[in-house]
Amino acid sequence: MKKVPLFGFEFWNASDEEEVVEFLTGARRPELFIRDNINFLITPNAFEIAEYYTRYGQMLRFFQGAGVVLADGMPIVWLSKLNKKNALKNRITGSDLFPVLWERIKQDNKKAFFIVCDHSIGQKLKEEHPLAEYIVPDFFPDNGDAYIEKFLDSHIEEIRAFQPEYLFIGITLPKQQKIAMRLHHLLSGKVGFNCLIATLGASFEFYFGLKKRAPAFFQKSGTEWLYRFWQEPRRTWRRYTIGNLVFMRIAIKELFKRPEWSTLNSNKNGMGQP
Repeated sequence: MKKVPLFGFEFWNASDEEEVVEFLTGARRPELFIRDNINFLITPNAFEIAEYYTRYGQMLRFFQGAGVVLADGMPIVWLSKLNKKNALKNRITGSDLFPVLWERIKQDNKKAFFIVCDHSIGQKLKEEHPLAEYIVPDFFPDNGDAYIEKFLDSHIEEIRAFQPEYLFIGITLPKQQKIAMRLHHLLSGKVGFNCLIATLGASFEFYFGLKKRAPAFFQKSGTEWLYRFWQEPRRTWRRYTIGNLVFMRIAIKELFKRPEWSTLNSNKNGMGQP
C-alpha cells in the first residue's frame, strides 16, 4: 500500500474502503505484524490532529507508529493534494470502513472483540456474528487513566482467552486511544496471536442507525462538520471553532516542512539559491 507522509503519520493512499479491507483481511495481512503481534488502525480527522499536537504529545508519538492510518477529514486530503506527486486519492472514514470490514469478518468467520459505550450496541454486534464478544466500561473522565488500568486488568484474561484477530474500540478521544495504548502494553509480546486494534469512535452507532450521519452532499463537500455542529452545537462547538483554527496553524507549519514549499518561500523572500 502506498503511503503519504503528513503530520508525522503515514496515511494509506487507498482508492476506497474495499482496497483497505482486502489488505486487512487477505493474503497481505501478515505484513502488519512483522515487528509486533499488535498493530493499530486509526482514522484521524483535523480535530484529532489538533488535539494530538496541542494536548496529547505522548499519544501523538505512539500513534505515529500505527500500521494503518486513514484520513477521516477532508482538510487532510486537501492539504495532501498540494503535493501533486503524492496526494491522497480519497477520504476514508471509520464509519464508511467499518461496514465493509465487518461484513468480511463475518464472511470469513474471524473473531472480533469490541469495547463499546453501550450494552445494546454490543448485543446487536453479537446477534450479527457469533464470533463477537464485547465489554462496556463505566463512564470515566478523559483523565481516568487509573480507571482504564483497573478496567482492562479485570478483562484482559477474557480478551487473551478469546484471541481476537480484530479488536474495535468505539468511545471518544482521548479515551479510546488511552485504552488502545494500555492494551498494547498488556498484549504486545505476551500472547500467541496477532490482533489489529481499531479506534473507530461513533462508527458502530452510525452503523446501527443510533446516530444519523450527514447527507452525502455534506460528506463529499467536506462540510460534514457543519452538519454535526448543527445537530449538537453545545457538544461540538469547541471542536469546530478552536479545533479548526488550531489545525490550520499546524497545517501551515506542515506545508513549510516540505522541500518544494520551503524552497518556494525562500525564493519569494529573495533568499533562494540561483
